[in-house]
Amino acid sequence: MDTKKVPKILIVDDNEELCSVYREALEEAGYGIATAQNGKQALDKIEEDHFDLILADKNMPQMGGVRLLKAVRKKDPNIKVVLITAFGGQKSYLEAMEQGADEFLNKPLRIEELKQFVSNILNQPS
Repeated sequence: MDTKKVPKILIVDDNEELCSVYREALEEAGYGIATAQNGKQALDKIEEDHFDLILADKNMPQMGGVRLLKAVRKKDPNIKVVLITAFGGQKSYLEAMEQGADEFLNKPLRIEELKQFVSNILNQPS
């Protein structure tokens, strides 16, 4: 019996359709997936369960990705956090990295690129 731990990923995006597409693709790749539509929902899920990776939209209502990132870093600095945005740029990238993001990605993400990225980041040492 394979006792290898299945990595758990939390996808946080106010676009439910996008969450669904990412969930399906990453579940197909063998990951355990949960979703949230904003940072507040994400924090509730983090209280209930452990995640190895959080993929969070930078711009969301109620609590955006940067505020979520700060809260996650206080709770568990070992969770890998990647911010994603359709409104990228040097300033957004620098802000995310200064706040402790592990990476910053621009939308749209192609599914194969997402799968490869997730595999790479989960295999990096903490």
